[in-house]
Amino acid sequence: MPKTFTEYLERKLIYDLSGGKCHICNQPVSFDEFEKEHVFPKSLGGSNSPVTNIRAAHQFCNSQKSDDLTQSQPPDALYFMEFAQKLGLVN
Repeated sequence: MPKTFTEYLERKLIYDLSGGKCHICNQPVSFDEFEKEHVFPKSLGGSNSPVTNIRAAHQFCNSQKSDDLTQSQPPDALYFMEFAQKLGLVN
């Protein structure tokens, strides 16, 4: 559980952006039990942005996914835009 009100608000934002579902298996996940899942892994250059790169996931799903990008649900358009900008494909 979050230790501060700021951590609670970030967690609430991630949960709401995920629609209360696991980003990997697309099944409901509880607010108290979800883990933060990096859509584009930090190890591959992904950001820590809860708006563009972090979604809710079951602990089991997240541990199975690791850095495997093929197991995630499609990320939203903002994520693709941020990634394309990092690659210099768009301004």
